[in-house]
Amino acid sequence: MPDTYSFYRDLPKYHTALADLLESEVYFVDVPDDWAIVMLDVAGSTEAVAAGFHHEVNMAATGGIVAVLNVLHQADATLEVPYFFGGDGATFLLPPKLLDEVLEVLDRYQIHVLRTLELTLKVGAHSVAGARHEGHAIRIAKLAVNDYLTLPIVLGTGVKYAESIVKHALDTDPEEPPPSIPSLDLEGMECRWDEVKPPKDAQRIVCLLAVCPDDARQGKVYAALARTIDEVFGTHKLRHPISGPKLKLDLAIAKTRREMTIRLERFTFWQLLQEWMVTLIGPLYFRFSESGKAYLEQVIELSHTLMLDGTFNCVLSGTPAQIDELVVYLDREEAAGKFQFGLHTTHASLMSCYVLDRDREHAHFVDGTEGGFTSAARVLKAKIAGATAA
Repeated sequence: MPDTYSFYRDLPKYHTALADLLESEVYFVDVPDDWAIVMLDVAGSTEAVAAGFHHEVNMAATGGIVAVLNVLHQADATLEVPYFFGGDGATFLLPPKLLDEVLEVLDRYQIHVLRTLELTLKVGAHSVAGARHEGHAIRIAKLAVNDYLTLPIVLGTGVKYAESIVKHALDTDPEEPPPSIPSLDLEGMECRWDEVKPPKDAQRIVCLLAVCPDDARQGKVYAALARTIDEVFGTHKLRHPISGPKLKLDLAIAKTRREMTIRLERFTFWQLLQEWMVTLIGPLYFRFSESGKAYLEQVIELSHTLMLDGTFNCVLSGTPAQIDELVVYLDREEAAGKFQFGLHTTHASLMSCYVLDRDREHAHFVDGTEGGFTSAARVLKAKIAGATAA
């Protein structure tokens, strides 16, 4: 069997419209059989969000991405792997060489989250070959969203099938954490932005999830959805939920403490004070420093507002009239059996970040307030459950 270690890194990236990419099979290749689908999921996220712990749920998901990317970076700084942020969890596609190391880190992170955030994570893996053997495709392409951001685009039901197998196989009863665990590298995790209002006052934030369970039709169905979003809301830049003028740091010391708790677990008062002072001078850095202004622009360019792992997930901004037009389309296509969808509209976005350096190595994960993707997923799950019961 050929070595597939650098499979994803070696894929070409395509500078094309998402809809054009999705409807052309020539862009997509099979994920290797010896790769694995690794997931982490916050158990009871719906209840946690309803109880007011949306920020903590987001941080748990973001911290999992940071922990995995840091261990991969230490193993091989040139390696690229596909990963997907889902608001209350994350999924990775990984070569076999690094699977055990990543699962070991996530097992430690699971204990860390239980101890620091009092949230229970499900962590597990399933083979690509196993999903494919059960009739589920996993095909992937790289989409260059802009000059800074390239995203993995996955077609096929394999990832979601694997996630469902892992979720149902894992025991969700929290265990008493051991008195100590080896330290985790969560360097670069930042969650200090305040809620981000839409670019224009009349706009709302939309979190959309759509699922087409047919491997053969999925590309065409999602391409039509992507084109409709373009027609209704305009280009990716025009509908982007994040804009420079609306990016504000949350200057409350409690916000800094919350981030440091998940990143470091233990810290002194003077460490907290030092970090808080950095946050306080942040607005001056962004306003008057050329490097600060450049960083803000890159935050927008490097924001993950699209996630396509076999399910179509996006967050965007639009007016109530645009949202109503989209809902008419979604209702019509759902009634025609093309897909099922969950949609959540809200007043602002939440953003959590992974910052290795402020030049180009940073990523920003966007969700909506008032539940965001978790609320949209609740609507979608109810529809799927109703269809299954019928």
